[in-house]
Amino acid sequence: MKDPAHHRKFIQKKVIKEARQTAEEEKIPPEEEMREEKSSNPMTPEYEGDRFDPHHRKPRLLKRINYH
Repeated sequence: MKDPAHHRKFIQKKVIKEARQTAEEEKIPPEEEMREEKSSNPMTPEYEGDRFDPHHRKPRLLKRINYH
């Protein structure tokens, strides 16, 4: 049986890859994206609504994506 931590890491990588692709497709300038993220409250379900699952338990992951 695979190590569950390894599996979680794999899923995170997949999520990061997908988010990066959608960001490239939308072609949002990075500073605009940052401003948007800071102004919106992470507790509201509209947080990055179309791109990310609002019930995702790690909003920290989103911040890490924006710096790539």
